[in-house]
Amino acid sequence: MGDHQKALEAAGDNGLLFTKQPLVFETTGAMGAETQKWWKSMVKMAEKRDADMEDTRSRRQKGLEHTWAANDWSSFWLQRISIAHARHQAESISTLIGASLPARYGLV
Repeated sequence: MGDHQKALEAAGDNGLLFTKQPLVFETTGAMGAETQKWWKSMVKMAEKRDADMEDTRSRRQKGLEHTWAANDWSSFWLQRISIAHARHQAESISTLIGASLPARYGLV
């Protein structure tokens, strides 16, 4: 938020060219209502871009990063977001477990 505030102040009366809003995911990875609206807008934007370029090739055919289960824009990025979310959860749990062990075993 500090970086956002600095950018807002630097923009002055013109304001920023974007709106910053949180993306809310449940622990299981489900999207909150506003995040679902945001995702749908991203998918529409990608579809429009691809339609404008008249390019119907898959990510693999374009030489882009892909997986066997994610060869289009939306499935690829949903998987990327999901993995990033799961990694963050695992890192947070690992950190918090490590932080609580000394107190739990009287090692403080």
